[in-house]
Amino acid sequence: PHCAPADVQFFNESVADSPYFSNWFFGDGATSTIQNPSHVYTQPGSFSPALEIYTTEGCIDTLYLMLQDSVIIRPSPVAGFTVDPKQTDICHPTINFTDLSLGGNSYFYWLDDENRSLQLQNFSHDYQTSGWKRPMQIVTNEFGCKDTAYQELYIEPFVIYIPNTFTPDNDEFNNTFNASFALEVFEWEMKIYSRWGELLFESTDPFIGWDGTFGNLKVQEGAYTYIIRYVSCEKPDSWQELNGHVYLLK
Repeated sequence: PHCAPADVQFFNESVADSPYFSNWFFGDGATSTIQNPSHVYTQPGSFSPALEIYTTEGCIDTLYLMLQDSVIIRPSPVAGFTVDPKQTDICHPTINFTDLSLGGNSYFYWLDDENRSLQLQNFSHDYQTSGWKRPMQIVTNEFGCKDTAYQELYIEPFVIYIPNTFTPDNDEFNNTFNASFALEVFEWEMKIYSRWGELLFESTDPFIGWDGTFGNLKVQEGAYTYIIRYVSCEKPDSWQELNGHVYLLK
């Protein structure tokens, strides 16, 4: 049996003493005069293809052969599902999958997330990785016929932006050095060191940055080392660390 739509190949193995012509009748109203045609059956059912050959010279004759119910086309399911929400962030990573398929009795989902897959019909999944995702559904019916559907969704990553320069000159721009982020931070430690390893500033408040002073005096222009440790909503059970250099300009 084939699954609709099915492309079925036919082979004419007739032999004649002179050249012959072929007429194929595929059993669904379609015909062909090609010797070895293929035909797409779009609807399920049992079909009786027939072949007529005839000669126009030599021993002129016409032969007709029908194979009763020799092509069986099974119905295929129609895959379909929704994801909700279609856009969220890695700190709120729960996506609800709702099956909208028709005619299936088993379901397979490839979630496009750390090689994860599920064989459920409706479920929720907490994504572990960020970025664009293209989950896939494969639906199978009792005949083994399959159909596939896709959806797209976006998981916004947790990102910290850390500037590489700042200018504490008391104007209205860029007077303090600090990191910025859009998603939630649970724990925070930021330390600033001089080039000789002296601790100049530390803060446990992610909204309080360094103003370029040490002991109420402005430090010299130059490069300073920062070490930032934090616990974010992305990985609430572990500390992450970032380090680098920031250049203070006057």
